[in-house]
Amino acid sequence: MTGLNALQAGGVIAEPASARTVLEHSFPVIGRVKIPLHAESAEIFKLLSWFPMSGPEHWQRLDHLGELRRVLRCGQHSRYEYLILQLYLVHFFKDRAKGFGLSSKIWLTPTLSVSSGEELLKCWAFLEEFGHLKGTYEAERFLLEALVSRPPLRQLFIDSFSEQRAKEFAETVIRDENVPSLHRAISWLSLDLYGSLSKYQRETKNIGFAVEL
Repeated sequence: MTGLNALQAGGVIAEPASARTVLEHSFPVIGRVKIPLHAESAEIFKLLSWFPMSGPEHWQRLDHLGELRRVLRCGQHSRYEYLILQLYLVHFFKDRAKGFGLSSKIWLTPTLSVSSGEELLKCWAFLEEFGHLKGTYEAERFLLEALVSRPPLRQLFIDSFSEQRAKEFAETVIRDENVPSLHRAISWLSLDLYGSLSKYQRETKNIGFAVEL
């Protein structure tokens, strides 16, 4: 049994008792799914849900395809639906296919690790949604064009980052006109900003971890 048939047959996968948070969503084809969030992914989800213009309600309002949907004349799907599908697939393969190594601990640096490949992929999925603007890639394309064509605006954007490696990443994204990566620069800048605010001081450790991810 492979592909869509396997997903349909999968239904609701067993929910581990160790899950800190469980997300639920219904898909027309797959049905209702439950995705457990364990250690790091639960913390990242909670962190991003506290920020303005972030979290499930905000992602529900973001059109997955943006203005491209008008051209394709296709159904409307939210970024949240896209996010949940990614999380479900990660959980599905972790549960059903042991050979992917998704249970193994992952070292990001010699001193920083994530408890499993599953948790790392789920964290990345959340962070990938964090920096998107309303209108998604089409809106981000307009912003990138402005950053490329207006040197003062570009410098203001780059100087807004506190870390040199962040500045270099932003410079590379703009120089290469890398639209698919601009939202990552925006998410990094947002984490940088929130990390400097007193109201989020208790989340300094988690913000720092999100930046490293």
